[in-house]
Amino acid sequence: MPVGVWHFYDGRAGMEPRIWELREDFALRKIPTASFAANALYLEIIRLAYNLVTAFQRNCLEESWHNLTLQKLRYAFDCMKRFYSGFF
Repeated sequence: MPVGVWHFYDGRAGMEPRIWELREDFALRKIPTASFAANALYLEIIRLAYNLVTAFQRNCLEESWHNLTLQKLRYAFDCMKRFYSGFF
């Protein structure tokens, strides 16, 4: 396999976890309607939500939290909430 082809596909491999995260954490398993305009709006809202979470991670959290998925962020915040509210 030529080195250029390997580098091309190696860079694309980083997208697989992002696609999985969008599908699982941001409710993108199934497109909700048969209307193109409604689906386009739905995808824009999902993209906005993803970008807001990413911006929050980059600007408000420590660097060790930057690569957590939404599911892991929810779990961490839930644990902190329980700990600080006395449930542990």
